[in-house]
Amino acid sequence: MKEVNAGSLFHYTKKIDVLLKILKKGIRYSYSAEEFDNDIIFAYEDGGKLNKCRLLEDANTPRVIAMPMVSFCDIPLSRIAKHQERYGKYCIGLDKTAFLKYWKGRISPVTYYPNPEFRDYFLYLSDLLNDVGNFDGDALSEYCHQLTKGKNVNDGVGVLAKDEKAMAFIKQEDVFIKLKCFATQVLAVTKPMVSSKGAANYDEREWRAYTLDGLNGDDWGKWEILNKDNNNDRVSLLNNRLTNEKKAYIKIEPIYVSNAISHIIVETEKEVPEIISAILKLPTLFGYKQPEEKRQLLISKVTSFERIEKDY
Repeated sequence: MKEVNAGSLFHYTKKIDVLLKILKKGIRYSYSAEEFDNDIIFAYEDGGKLNKCRLLEDANTPRVIAMPMVSFCDIPLSRIAKHQERYGKYCIGLDKTAFLKYWKGRISPVTYYPNPEFRDYFLYLSDLLNDVGNFDGDALSEYCHQLTKGKNVNDGVGVLAKDEKAMAFIKQEDVFIKLKCFATQVLAVTKPMVSSKGAANYDEREWRAYTLDGLNGDDWGKWEILNKDNNNDRVSLLNNRLTNEKKAYIKIEPIYVSNAISHIIVETEKEVPEIISAILKLPTLFGYKQPEEKRQLLISKVTSFERIEKDY
């Protein structure tokens, strides 16, 4: 009986040049313009005024959230033809068990939602965020600063712990930040069941490595809200900025690489020698210098979709 899910996570690309860059540096995060209904896209006000979420102005203008991610799928290779039409015939496969043990970043299967139910749920969450976040951040910072002025860190913490007003502020801010992280994570790994163009998104069986909009150390991976139309130039600029960001790559150390990499797949058999040559000659593979024995093991993972179509 054929498995419903593959044992690997597959990352597809349309060009062999991109596959070669992945071999050298690792898989780079890319900004993707994700569609959501306007009434569940909200932004957080900058600065020290009310730390609250606000619904978008000009709500009639369709928007998207540009968020950095690496997309995978776990569709078995025997059923991948339709997926390839959209995402390409060059592929890196990561063994699901080995990679998930190794990778410390955020990664999750995508949840596909029917629009009305999710909208109602997320509007409730945004109301909750507004209720909890209804405090003045500048006033809080200034109040705490005056309480601890001239004191060392330990003494300052002790003073704050004894002040009911300061502790109430601090606890409220902590709850707001945790709720904000939760709300952001929900958006990061959710997608409409059907796209605005009528495509069945749930057929893609997507997984995502993602960031939390600059939260929890993801300062390099902040999101942006863009107009749905004419956003290509901005998305391209955001992606160009990631090129030299070391944290924006999924890299695999030598100790894990032979277990984590399950497939390196090109479109045709005639392209296989080029990939083998690259594995032998590139100074780094998946972002690290790899010893000769690891390179030989990686060569054994190379095949083509032309061969797979003939043999499976």
